[in-house]
Amino acid sequence: MELFAVVCIETSHYVAFVKCCIGADAPWCFFDSMADRKGERNGYNIPAVTPCPEALEWLSKDTKEIIAAKERGDIPEKVPPLTGRMDICCMYQNLDMTMIQINHLNVTCASRNLVVITCTACE
Repeated sequence: MELFAVVCIETSHYVAFVKCCIGADAPWCFFDSMADRKGERNGYNIPAVTPCPEALEWLSKDTKEIIAAKERGDIPEKVPPLTGRMDICCMYQNLDMTMIQINHLNVTCASRNLVVITCTACE
């Protein structure tokens, strides 16, 4: 299993570290849902995506180590500090076989180019 994203959430503010390609040395980017704001009371948030090469070393560790480092506040300096205050969800992928079940639909990714959807209610 390969870590491909870490989503960090605090109330309605979420950020994510997302792997940009496949492989251990792939670069990471940082998404912030509230990076900027336009207007005051009736305004809206402006999200932003930026490169985050610092995430590569931090997120190449074991999941338990990532969570323990976050709880200790031991996050690399250049990783946005708000990440340490948020709850995190680590997302993994298996490039050989991925299956998701939503209601009666099975979504199977047999390869990077093939997605198979079957209905269990029809079987």
